[in-house]
Amino acid sequence: MAQVVKTVGSDLDLSEVKGKPFTNNNNSLRGATDEIIEVSVETLGINIEHLVRPILESDVYDLASKDESRWEPIEVRPWPVEWEKPEPSVLYHVVSGNHRTSAARIKQLPTLRARLIEARDELSYLKAAIRSNTQHGRNFTRDEYIINAKKLQAQGLPLGEIASELGYSKSTVSRWLTGTDSHAASKQKQHDAIDTSYTHALTQSESSISQVKSKVMGLIMDAGLAGNVVEARAYVSTLKPNTIQIRRTTLWMGLRGRGER
Repeated sequence: MAQVVKTVGSDLDLSEVKGKPFTNNNNSLRGATDEIIEVSVETLGINIEHLVRPILESDVYDLASKDESRWEPIEVRPWPVEWEKPEPSVLYHVVSGNHRTSAARIKQLPTLRARLIEARDELSYLKAAIRSNTQHGRNFTRDEYIINAKKLQAQGLPLGEIASELGYSKSTVSRWLTGTDSHAASKQKQHDAIDTSYTHALTQSESSISQVKSKVMGLIMDAGLAGNVVEARAYVSTLKPNTIQIRRTTLWMGLRGRGER
């Protein structure tokens, strides 16, 4: 584990962090450091519009109920100069660790362990945030993967690099970006075919039952009951009762179990 080198607050001189140079005129990081520092929670800022996945309140409160000494360090970068700060005291943009930062505020922690990373522009930030968020907490949902794929595409990243960043094949990412899913379409076709076959079979079955009912009722009603029960039963015995419905029809007609007298 990297050593904590110093505690920093709102009066931090960025150029003093372990000798790694920062430019104070544009708040961008020239060199990154792997050292872990303790950063004042009040200097941490979250930009909702630039999240790579939403902050879940349930996850925040779950973290708040746990020992913060076991939390992994968050990752931060200097707050982009072109962004409006949520508070004047904010110095850092939280790249990874928005849930931990939110939980720290609930617990009223004064500081959090953090690692400074280099992410000067939006593409660098997205790549760093996506990579880090796949390593901490829950994984992205499918919809979140699709949203982030489109964000990377909007930043000009080629398909192959987007697939590499997200850990999926180029074909899968391509379907996400174009809004097509051949697997889903194939499954729907199969489902529709099954529905059609079932409906057709059911219709045929209902038609056969109706014919049997009509024939048996006709035989019974057109002549003397005693003789026609025998005739009707003889007719039913010639059928191929491959369905439960036909058997139930014969029961309903009261023919099963009656013998010749």
